[in-house]
Amino acid sequence: MSTLDEETGGTPTGLAAQLARLRPSALRAMFMERAVLRSLITNASWLVADRVVRLGVGLFINIWIARYLGPTKFGLFNYAQAIATMFSFASTLGLPEILMRDLVGWPDRKRLILASAFILRVGGAVIVLILSMVFIVGTRPTEPSTWLIMAFLASAQIAQAMDVVDSEYQSAGKVSRIVLLRNLNFLFFSVVKVVAILMGAGVITFALLYSLELFIVALLMYIVAIHDGYGFSISDAKTEEMRRLFREVAPQILRLAIIGVYMRADQLLIGQFLGDTEVGIYTAATRLIEAWYLVITAVMLAATPRLAHTFHFNRERYDAALTLVVRVLVWGSVAVALVVTAVAPTAVRILYGNAFVAAGPVLMVHAWATVFSSLGQAVSGALVNRRLLHIGVYQALVGAAVNVGACLVLIPLLGVIGAALAAVMTQVATGLLLNACFRETRPILRVQLRAIFFR
Repeated sequence: MSTLDEETGGTPTGLAAQLARLRPSALRAMFMERAVLRSLITNASWLVADRVVRLGVGLFINIWIARYLGPTKFGLFNYAQAIATMFSFASTLGLPEILMRDLVGWPDRKRLILASAFILRVGGAVIVLILSMVFIVGTRPTEPSTWLIMAFLASAQIAQAMDVVDSEYQSAGKVSRIVLLRNLNFLFFSVVKVVAILMGAGVITFALLYSLELFIVALLMYIVAIHDGYGFSISDAKTEEMRRLFREVAPQILRLAIIGVYMRADQLLIGQFLGDTEVGIYTAATRLIEAWYLVITAVMLAATPRLAHTFHFNRERYDAALTLVVRVLVWGSVAVALVVTAVAPTAVRILYGNAFVAAGPVLMVHAWATVFSSLGQAVSGALVNRRLLHIGVYQALVGAAVNVGACLVLIPLLGVIGAALAAVMTQVATGLLLNACFRETRPILRVQLRAIFFR
């Protein structure tokens, strides 16, 4: 052993460490790491840019539509949308994160995976449409116009099956074309919605435009994917692969079904207890704070492929990377919540008008739910990577119990403020506290605590 090694107990430090970094293998690893980092930053930049466009233009259009329709019609539209979202577990099937993991791990099987996933999602979307129509007809049997709104909104789930292509672009780190395509389509339909407002269109027209926008972008995505070599055909699907995917997502389906109930239970129970007008007021507030959720989603979409890759090859580096992601999202959410708390009443009055003034306090409370929601979203991929989706089912069950129970108690007592408080309680329970209850998720809890307390 060299003198240098004797002095350091055999650990290469100082000059030895510097020389070790100059070995060809170390240099290759360093350059590859930097190339991956550049790819991740580029990917994240495009996804964040996508959200910025939707934050700016989308929020403006949604506010204009809300002011135009008024609380009651706007509430009716969102009540129907909440029903479709509640059943969307049957369409998404929890596939996006699993697809990105499999496409990264098995690039030679991408056509088989994409085609099989697409068929599963289309079949699930048809189930969403059926369940949504049964629910709306059963709860509002004398409102055929509401049935039509429901049909348009729920059928859009079929178009969203083409999002499997989006997963392929994300796994390859080449999201720019899809982002551009989505945003051009989004901007075009934003103009169409403005024209609809100016022409005095009714709420059914806006439901139709919502569905049409998603069908058009699905068609465009498929055309671009074929051009770029990322396309697939139905004949590429195999029953065996569909069975494999279905077995993989089975726990996730149950989890998403429960989440679908408790994530929209507030709007549905407000509609049942208080009426469509209060749904409109509550949704006006949540639409504003959902702007920040879009940013959180963009960060996680960009980070997920890289985190999945790191998990397979370097667990210590994975924990460090995940800690950084959680820290950025949580403290970013705290900053947003503080700003929203300060400006919410004034912002609501300026943006929506006096008809929606009751949405201000709801927005203030809901802003703090994002802090704990970001904790949960930031580590959701860890459940996939660690193959702990069965624990996600228990998390969803607790979330459903907390949210529905709190809504049943607080909405009659406090109105829409009660629903907002229930949302905060639910995110605290599912995003943080429940990770302490399972041995398998305690490493995830430690990551969260290190991120929060800068340790």
